[in-house]
Amino acid sequence: MTNRNIIKGVFGAAVVVAGMVAVAADPAQAAYVCSKGEVCLYENYNRTGSVFVVPFGRNGMGQLREFRDHQFFNGTNLNDKVSSVDNRSDHLLTLYRNGDFKGPYEWIPANTKREFSGLRLPTQLRNDEASSLIVSY
Repeated sequence: MTNRNIIKGVFGAAVVVAGMVAVAADPAQAAYVCSKGEVCLYENYNRTGSVFVVPFGRNGMGQLREFRDHQFFNGTNLNDKVSSVDNRSDHLLTLYRNGDFKGPYEWIPANTKREFSGLRLPTQLRNDEASSLIVSY
């Protein structure tokens, strides 16, 4: 094999690797896709950014009394940081503005996605306001 062919091969491989790196998504930016039966809280709009999957029992009942005690996957505290929700469960999700299930609240019906853009009615939750939740029937 000549030096010229070796250089062409190395250059070609370098171009392929560079192309793969340029196209690959940064894992921090890749959105978690909420699975059937899960309730997912997202740090950013459009169900992107880091995620927190709400744990709840076989009977569908679950609650987080205080978001301050929980973190998104990236380690960011959950309190007042939720921007979108994907309720892929068959249960009603109620998000509260304050801890201990107090203050204004918003219902997220089963199999519903919601954005908290701040452009909603005054009585509804806005971006980065949720502090507790209940998953119920």
